[in-house]
Amino acid sequence: MLFRSLDFFTKKNGGVITYPNPTNKNFTISINTSDDIQYNIEIKDILGKTVAVKYNLRNNAKIDISKLKSGVYFVKIKMKDTEVVKKIIKS
Repeated sequence: MLFRSLDFFTKKNGGVITYPNPTNKNFTISINTSDDIQYNIEIKDILGKTVAVKYNLRNNAKIDISKLKSGVYFVKIKMKDTEVVKKIIKS
């Protein structure tokens, strides 16, 4: 279901981009759409433990992960009925 939602979202709205990646401080979530989208994110470590949650974000939000340890993280972006998961590498 997640992949179908991602595919639908990508085709309909142009996709979700996280950059820079890898990063050591901040990353930006850019959603390619003309709609004013509000979303929440959940950041999980490689073991699936939730390490951060942010609510009511808007397009091009900068996310500070400077306090997290170096490693691989997964960012779940929740928008209305759609969820997208992006991998972020913290160096």
